[in-house]
Amino acid sequence: MERQKVHSALSRRLRLPAYSISQTAELAQTRPQTVTRWFVGDHPVFATAKEPRAALSYLQLVEMAFASSFRSLGVSLQRIRRAHDYLASVFKVEYPFAQLELKTDGLHIIKELEASEERKSTGMILADRAGQEA
Repeated sequence: MERQKVHSALSRRLRLPAYSISQTAELAQTRPQTVTRWFVGDHPVFATAKEPRAALSYLQLVEMAFASSFRSLGVSLQRIRRAHDYLASVFKVEYPFAQLELKTDGLHIIKELEASEERKSTGMILADRAGQEA
């Protein structure tokens, strides 16, 4: 029971607004305009941002840093948006880029799958292609 309380408290802290747009941009190595556009623009990359705010949470900062680094490696913004939506939906996580281990080949966002009872072998899926096997 005590462990659940600690986990819950930590989870809440990771979601508290703590980083300004300019701090987020600096830490994610991008521009403040990019942060604003990706979180609250006409077509935001991150659907988890439900309203414009002056500060972003740690998990939103991690998501921004992830997207920024993958953009610099050549992954298109459209693929990043599709991967984010797909991963959030399928893996039931609010911040997939912060909560899941992902890779890129410079074109796609890749999620490695582990063997499970239903799935006898490991494999990879293309998150930006709605889970197509790679």
